[in-house]
Amino acid sequence: VLLSRDRGLLRRREIWAGAYVYSDRPQEQLRDILGRFAPALAPWTRCTACNGTLADADKHAVSDRLEHGTQQAYDVFAQCTACARVYWRGAHHGHLETIVADAVREFGDAAA
Repeated sequence: VLLSRDRGLLRRREIWAGAYVYSDRPQEQLRDILGRFAPALAPWTRCTACNGTLADADKHAVSDRLEHGTQQAYDVFAQCTACARVYWRGAHHGHLETIVADAVREFGDAAA
């Protein structure tokens, strides 16, 4: 399913399942999508690049994929089991965690 603010893209015949996202503000977009589609919520379990499953990763096992500053500052990592992309709880994580927690609190029971 493609979610987009581009109506022209959504009209293409190659797109067989799509929905227009009304707001241009990310928090409003999240509320809109959760309210309309009620997907099952499983935060921090999927890769944002390929949608593969994330698994805990040992810092030493992924160190060759990290910038030096990231290696120094963080100890907990996850890695996509499909594309091998590495994730960590960076500086923006606290803000994202608040958004996700609010969404789970508001829509978690309805989506389950």
